[in-house]
Amino acid sequence: MGKTLEGGLTPAVAAFIASQRVFFVATAPLSAAHHVNVSPKTNGGSSLAVLDAHTLAFADLSGSGAETAAHVLQNGRVTFMFANLEAGAPQILRVFGEASLLLPGEAPPALLARFGEATSRSPGLRAIFVTRVHRVSHSCGYSMPVLRFERQRTVLDEFVEKIERPAAEGGGYVVRGGFADGRRLSSMGEYRALKNAFSIDGLPSLAMAVPGAAPVKPVLTAGFNQAAPLSPSDGAEAAAAAAAHSAAVAGSAARRPVALPQLSQPPSPPRPPPAAGKGGGSSGAAANAAEAATAQQQQHVALRAAMESLTLAQTASSANVAVNANMATKLAELRQLLQQQQQQQQQQQQHRAGWALAAGLGLGVGFLCGWASAKRNTQ
Repeated sequence: MGKTLEGGLTPAVAAFIASQRVFFVATAPLSAAHHVNVSPKTNGGSSLAVLDAHTLAFADLSGSGAETAAHVLQNGRVTFMFANLEAGAPQILRVFGEASLLLPGEAPPALLARFGEATSRSPGLRAIFVTRVHRVSHSCGYSMPVLRFERQRTVLDEFVEKIERPAAEGGGYVVRGGFADGRRLSSMGEYRALKNAFSIDGLPSLAMAVPGAAPVKPVLTAGFNQAAPLSPSDGAEAAAAAAAHSAAVAGSAARRPVALPQLSQPPSPPRPPPAAGKGGGSSGAAANAAEAATAQQQQHVALRAAMESLTLAQTASSANVAVNANMATKLAELRQLLQQQQQQQQQQQQHRAGWALAAGLGLGVGFLCGWASAKRNTQ
């Protein structure tokens, strides 16, 4: 059964998104004569980041086409689809929004830090799309098959490593076919300048939005547009290409910027607790208490997210009585755990309040005894 999720990208939705190895991005140009596009993207745990309940970002790796970027530069409309094709409850999730394109050099460090270092520092990273989400919905996916994950492909990593390697060490990439046949490319930047300047319909794409990029014209090669340098004989075509280039550069500076939520660097790994007898005292006890409280809070959030995720799956699986009964049992167990945790937190708060009261009474009694002793000594 389909359902619109009013809370947007809730913790349960974010957990489902993070668990998907593959997702799909759909975009469309404004002209009905141009092509609608759907691109598969890999997640691998480092390409997607839920920034808040209404903001989703993904790091886009290099490829031979650049349809998504061309459409986003033109109109910003985008739809993401996630489908669970592995073990677990069937579910299809769609996220609708308006995207902005950031080149890697434009992205703030706090945003880059949301992706794995292998992604954020790779020469293969070509753009980051930040989407302001206005609708999140899911449907059942009852007819979807169950597949088994085997491995991540490493072909792109190997290609990036080779093209960035010095020519003396056998690096680079030699173009085959088209007007650039035989040209050697020595970086991913050169590769994108050739392959990612235009969509298949000739719309300017991300390579034309790079500051300082030279005006070029599209040349159809094996069904895809490559970027060719302008020549004096191009005439009106040269003027049109230059105008398209100017429009792309202007779009790079003012392409409907999405206001990023307040971002901070990911938290540092927790420090190990001090060894017994070292760094103890009240400050060590306070630090340990704070760490315990933080751990409890994280566990509390995780339990709530798990409950929400199971509720979501239970709604999607409402037609399956056996699955539904099992989920109801799991939900009851999670609720019981949550209640026990809340009771423990209340007991700990009462315990701390009791110790504070005892400490206060002790100080008060000590003061009175001292005062009485001093009074007797003066009489």
